[in-house]
Amino acid sequence: MKTKIASIALVALTMAPLAAHADDPIVLKYAMIAGPQSPNYAKFYGPWLEAINKDADGVIEVKPFFGGALANFVNMYDRLTSNVIEMGTGLQGMIGGQFPGTSVADLPVVSEKSRASAAALWALYEQGLIAEEYSKVKPMLLFVYPQISLHFRKPVKTLDELKGLKMSVSDKVASETMSRLGVAPVTMGPEEIYGALGRGVIDGAAIQWTGILPFKLQEVTNYHVKTRLGSSSGYTLMSKQAYEKLPAKGRAAIDKHAGYKASRDFGAVLDEIADEAYALVSKQPGHTMATFFAPDETTMYGRVQPVLAEWVKRTPNGEKILAAFKAEVEKSVAMK
Repeated sequence: MKTKIASIALVALTMAPLAAHADDPIVLKYAMIAGPQSPNYAKFYGPWLEAINKDADGVIEVKPFFGGALANFVNMYDRLTSNVIEMGTGLQGMIGGQFPGTSVADLPVVSEKSRASAAALWALYEQGLIAEEYSKVKPMLLFVYPQISLHFRKPVKTLDELKGLKMSVSDKVASETMSRLGVAPVTMGPEEIYGALGRGVIDGAAIQWTGILPFKLQEVTNYHVKTRLGSSSGYTLMSKQAYEKLPAKGRAAIDKHAGYKASRDFGAVLDEIADEAYALVSKQPGHTMATFFAPDETTMYGRVQPVLAEWVKRTPNGEKILAAFKAEVEKSVAMK
């Protein structure tokens, strides 16, 4: 009986924001997969959380939990909507079918930089084109990782050499894109790639440079090809129920650090992190950095163009969403 009561108490503690006394801040549990030493946290999320807590003036305290302590890429969204956690960062592509319009940001050859893509994605949300996909949560940041690069265990110098290779991908769009190049895509989370490469389960990884150092993939790959084969959209969301229960000052602190500018700013940080990772690995012995599958570049991008048409066809309001995303990317690129 005592064990059962203790279990119920533990569940209750996990399911609700933590505030022991009336004068204590409401503690909001924030789950992220990256660790406290990761560039994402050091360059953006750490200072961002500090700013939220400072502006809340003791009303709320956002407390980060790293790695898989409270959630992983697969169950992050479910734990937000079921109020197990109050805030979390994850990948929309790891949640099957929930974010079809948002996946416009994952398409190949549409954008180049995270800063512009992140701003464009939030603009689509503000315009109502993808807002329904976030009806169960409170969006704080919508962002897009840098373009996918290809990382191999051995040299792959031509487009034809891609055929039949097994490569990790993170979402449906990336799977379709790589399939167009003759690759056998294997969907997995970034945290699974190191082991799969080390065991020879896959031959390479289609992943952004932002993921190389945090997941130590430079230890299991040595040939890297820069491409514009699409990206992965990401989110930082808050439980809508938890947000609505906050005092006005707490909501104001959250709102101040959410939205278009915050998303674009994080996109710029992601671009910086990707460039730094590329430069660092390029200096390490045994690593080869290739720009494209030249002279196959034109052929490569031509082969993946049908992915865009197929996306438009299957996505509700797809043509309008894609056109709006392209326009917003151009607008953001022109902004200083």
